[in-house]
Amino acid sequence: MTQSVFKINLSTGDVEISGSEEFVSACIDRLPIVMRELGQDTLMAKDPGKSSLTVNQNGGQDAGNSQGATSSLGVPDSFGEWKQKFKDGLTQDQKILMSGYYCQAQNHENIFKTKEANDILKNHGIKVANAANNLKSLEENKYVFIAKKSGKLKLYRVTEQGLQHLNAQMMQQNV
Repeated sequence: MTQSVFKINLSTGDVEISGSEEFVSACIDRLPIVMRELGQDTLMAKDPGKSSLTVNQNGGQDAGNSQGATSSLGVPDSFGEWKQKFKDGLTQDQKILMSGYYCQAQNHENIFKTKEANDILKNHGIKVANAANNLKSLEENKYVFIAKKSGKLKLYRVTEQGLQHLNAQMMQQNV
């Protein structure tokens, strides 16, 4: 079977979608949302080589030249709406990443605390065994980094790689 590809080059305005009929249909349905989520800053990128995003049917991404392409994922005000954008069966690490980014998007300093990310999941009936260990794993995988530290309190920020991973999980839901 041929590998399906969904490609947007913002510098030229080119969009390429190829693959199975189901995949192409899902991508076309998602295209207006993706374009809105990419935001005005990305559309005005000064470095055209950094303004394209490629996603394959398996949810993987071409890391080359996709920096900055997912800097805004269009986080709604409600966590319930945010959670619905993702597929079922996320790992515990992915759940913490999803909730952490939601908390980060709501924070004026663009950071989040472990407790905030864990509490919002608990409030929606989602349990994770050890949020601190999940964040440590996410940090090792370069999906988050410690933005500030005060004593034992660590404040995290989701990296560009973490944003790309979240975007891939959103795209997979619609395939």
